[in-house]
Amino acid sequence: MNLYKLQQSIEHIPDMVSGMFVRQKVKFSPYKFGINTAENRTKKIILSLKTYNKRYKTIGITLKSLLLQTVKPDRIIVWLDKDIPENKITEEMRTFEQYGIEYKHRNLDLRSYGKYFYVMKEFPDDIIITVDDDIIYPHDLIESLMKTHEKYPHSVCARRVHLITLDSNGRLRKYSDWKYEYRRIRTPSYLLCATGGAGTLYPPHILPEETFIVDNIKKYCLNADDLWLKAMELKNHVTVIWVKNHLMLPPLVKSAQKDALSIKNVVHCENDLYIQKLEQLYPNVFQFLVNCSQ
Repeated sequence: MNLYKLQQSIEHIPDMVSGMFVRQKVKFSPYKFGINTAENRTKKIILSLKTYNKRYKTIGITLKSLLLQTVKPDRIIVWLDKDIPENKITEEMRTFEQYGIEYKHRNLDLRSYGKYFYVMKEFPDDIIITVDDDIIYPHDLIESLMKTHEKYPHSVCARRVHLITLDSNGRLRKYSDWKYEYRRIRTPSYLLCATGGAGTLYPPHILPEETFIVDNIKKYCLNADDLWLKAMELKNHVTVIWVKNHLMLPPLVKSAQKDALSIKNVVHCENDLYIQKLEQLYPNVFQFLVNCSQ
């Protein structure tokens, strides 16, 4: 084990302890109304996630964790696939509506892209926070993201980031050689790649219009939204800032992990194929990244 991986293992010890605490706190806390009613914000805070019918039975604890935030969002929207009988929400999901959860069906088959795509198109002037449907979130998720956003209003703010690494020839290393869950850069950087699952904040109008070209998404990067968004951020010269926290990857909903996208992308190295496609599609974007690292 190299020094970085050893240090990373040590750093994960408080994460594991915090994760167990978060899981228990969410499980045993009473349900609360989760939407802001205390202040009239100029820019609304919208919490957005995408799910599909195989996750309907497990999403409850994720939704509950989003209702227990210390800073309340103005909306919590769950995006669903097209409105057909097999995508009808469950009775348990329906009970969350009384606490402020909204469900919206959309017809585009965009998979995990749905957590940012629809909400940014429909609410372009607001602050968007994306989360996943198989994670139990700590109570300070929104609070920590907003504090960092106030300090760095033109950066993407993320609670979990990887450091992109380059070889001696200035070429991107394989995804498996990037430094996962990197904590040592505390200022905005082009070399940090946000991983959306742990919670990522996007200021209004920060991404280029090309972010929403459906044909390109489906052709080049359909199963790797984090990489697509990183390319779009670089295209617009947008940095990423790590939001300091002790729980980079909050506890997972274990029963929802059978079909997790990360298994294909990371374990089976499919992310490297997407990176190659993006480099071919946007050579100037990745040359910009190389230049920034020198």
